[in-house]
Amino acid sequence: MAFSVEDGSGLSGANSYCTVAEADSYFKDRATTSLAKQWLAATTQEKQSALVVASDYIEVRFSKLLPGHKVNNTQGLVFPRIGTNGFDSSIPYLLKRAVCEYGVRALSAPLAPDVQTPGISTFVKKKKLGPLETDYGVVSQGIGSTITKFILYPVPDSLMFNLLGAGSGTYR
Repeated sequence: MAFSVEDGSGLSGANSYCTVAEADSYFKDRATTSLAKQWLAATTQEKQSALVVASDYIEVRFSKLLPGHKVNNTQGLVFPRIGTNGFDSSIPYLLKRAVCEYGVRALSAPLAPDVQTPGISTFVKKKKLGPLETDYGVVSQGIGSTITKFILYPVPDSLMFNLLGAGSGTYR
């Protein structure tokens, strides 16, 4: 499938909420950060793939939490939506920012890693020495033991939760 950006009309083939140009502009404004430098150094193909992966991640993680419903049954993504305030043909700026933030992280690692191989699981342990605290993984083996890895992304998660938290049906 080709890279296709949702324009607010409910495109059936859309697979990203954000264009490469929009993401480039977003990261140029933040060019001093290491993540922005990583984004700006990537190829166009890498950026397109990362934006698709980021949009997919948002679809899987947040779509059931959104108020309202899709504009039509054939649209490729969950936005645009019809909510309590009627049709909103825009793609929310917070959503575009979240796609950028998840996208840059998708350049270097999976956003939602698969469950580990059965029989091997990792448990996070903490060690504290005075004010210093460290987390580390301990691998153990056992029949049927698996663990699902949940990763938190503070910046893009906050953007998405702000979008969800409005509760008014307004997506701007």
